[in-house]
Amino acid sequence: MEEMGRRDFLKTTGVITGAVALGGISGGFPGILHAKTKSAVAIIKSDMDLGSSFAFNMEVWGDDTAKSTAAPGSCGRKMECSWSPESMAEIDKMVRQACKLTGGLPVKAGDTVLVKPNVVQAPHLGYFLVDKYSTARALATISDPRAAIAVAKMAREQGAKKVIIAESNASNCHSFFQESGYEKAVAELKDPAVTLLYLDGTPYSMMKAKTGLALPKYAIFDIFGEVDVLVSVAPMKTHMWGGTTITMKNFIGLPANEVYGSYKSGLPHSNIADVIVDLTSIVKERIRSHFGISTAIYAGEGLGPLMVEAKQLNTIVAGPDYVAVDAVASTIMGFDANAIGHIRKADAKGLGSMKGIEVAGTPIREVQFAAKPIPEPARQKGGENTSWDSRLGQTLPV
Repeated sequence: MEEMGRRDFLKTTGVITGAVALGGISGGFPGILHAKTKSAVAIIKSDMDLGSSFAFNMEVWGDDTAKSTAAPGSCGRKMECSWSPESMAEIDKMVRQACKLTGGLPVKAGDTVLVKPNVVQAPHLGYFLVDKYSTARALATISDPRAAIAVAKMAREQGAKKVIIAESNASNCHSFFQESGYEKAVAELKDPAVTLLYLDGTPYSMMKAKTGLALPKYAIFDIFGEVDVLVSVAPMKTHMWGGTTITMKNFIGLPANEVYGSYKSGLPHSNIADVIVDLTSIVKERIRSHFGISTAIYAGEGLGPLMVEAKQLNTIVAGPDYVAVDAVASTIMGFDANAIGHIRKADAKGLGSMKGIEVAGTPIREVQFAAKPIPEPARQKGGENTSWDSRLGQTLPV
């Protein structure tokens, strides 16, 4: 292959020259180039089965299996998730390597860091409402708590005075945090500077969106104007409005439920792509530093966001540019990032870039799959998606 052709090929497949495929992360990354641009994205794939080590305890429901393991007269254990120490250590290593390859987690001494996971659904609701539900499908629906904890540990090591893991989801965030394992994970850190914040009921203010595409102002929780660093930790899955939902769609959790209701149903959904861009604009304008992580231990395909099927990837995707991270994650799923309304519009508004992305770590082609798209009857127009199709061989926008 001629040199120019080879460069063009690498550019369109999202692999920077010199990057090598990873056979696991334990041996380091010989030959990997550290990305040099703000649109750098790292893809880190592990050989470890990080899904089977994660389990949701259903003992509290008192079925026959639970009765055989629970002590007589007891209520069983808490309804919560658990995982192996080995898997926690592996994900911690993956997050650290992703940060290293993309310029580092942007945390300075004395910073207050807000980690925003997507905990849109409690696992027990999935088991209760969805046929053939599983721990894998639950983990494909929410942000993996192991990645959020890895970020918190890194931030504290870099001198952050406080790390807040905050969410405002469909309804009872306290219960969702418990069931999804976040309370357990934070407790095990034994670090009083790392806390959970249930945003519902906390103060909020009307904040102007510079983009102003859907609304001129939004009722946003005040905490988002009081932190130095925001890390969006999001699953990688399909969405019936958004097409895909990754780090930017995660910002739907910023508006106050008291104003917009459960599932943020009071936000304009006929132009939800514009809402996502506006919310991204608000945080980019008010918060100094940013980082995005997609926890694709399982990716979610099919009828997202709540009834996804799970595709095991054992992968972390991360970088300092939300638009770039979302473009790479969507491409991994086989979707055209330029066809996803909020990614295309955020790029056009200068909130990040979906073009000229440097990808370090595992090449896209080694983790890419053709995700099952949203079934046609469920596809909503508000996401302004120009295509819902996925395919192997999909490349990044150029």
